[in-house]
Amino acid sequence: MTAAYLFGKHFSSVYKQQWKNYLTIVGLIGGFAIVVWANYGTHVEDTYPLYGGGREVVDFEPTDKERNEHALKIFLALTIPALVGVYKGKERSERSLDEHEDPFNR
Repeated sequence: MTAAYLFGKHFSSVYKQQWKNYLTIVGLIGGFAIVVWANYGTHVEDTYPLYGGGREVVDFEPTDKERNEHALKIFLALTIPALVGVYKGKERSERSLDEHEDPFNR
């Protein structure tokens, strides 16, 4: 959750229009939730650290309801702190712009 907050805070200055920052964060986390949804109940064994590989092992066969609930939990648990991070990062960037005004533009 802390990583999601810091990720959102970092992305607060990517676009000048804040709504684009919010949509970018929701889209990226939504994509991550889809990957989690697709791989729920499996893991990879016998991988070589440098070259990857291995075989996918099915731990259990989740129902659609279990898979959807898990992905939704991940999505909400990461989206809320990330959006707060975007908001706080926006405040910080606006404050730093106000503090560093050009003295010749008064």
